[in-house]
Amino acid sequence: MGCREPVCELFLGNYTRHDPTIIECIADNEKSSRISKVFNIDVYCKLNNCFFLFDYKMLQIILDPPKIKTNVRTIKDLKSIDIFLECSSIGNPSPSISWFDDNQQEINNYHLYTIKNNNQSSILSFSIYSNQHSKLLFYCRSNNSVGTVEKLINISGTKNFFI
Repeated sequence: MGCREPVCELFLGNYTRHDPTIIECIADNEKSSRISKVFNIDVYCKLNNCFFLFDYKMLQIILDPPKIKTNVRTIKDLKSIDIFLECSSIGNPSPSISWFDDNQQEINNYHLYTIKNNNQSSILSFSIYSNQHSKLLFYCRSNNSVGTVEKLINISGTKNFFI
């Protein structure tokens, strides 16, 4: 059975009291995490209609705190430098990614910055100009239920492109 949706269902048609009463469901995802559940099924039949009572217990859940990788790309123009800060994060459950400035304030000024999220990565893009003061320190923060990790990205070297 293949399933790409967040919730998958398995329908057991024609199941009888003579079939196995223990079913193990194993789910793998692209992050190499494995979740395995055992379902104990009580089957009782009444007038040829069978009903199921599920009692499951978790066998194994692999939880990983976030891990971050960053990348900085620049495009130089005559009067400006376009900056692209990429932050990729993996973990289980899937972590969220947030961007913060040098004062640890979350970046939400979409007039100055653009944030594009794609699967397990986020790109913060903006331009800096030779005649204006720009922030040069940024933080990528990734969070899931297991933990939080943060990485400083220092782009102060890009100001040297104007010299």
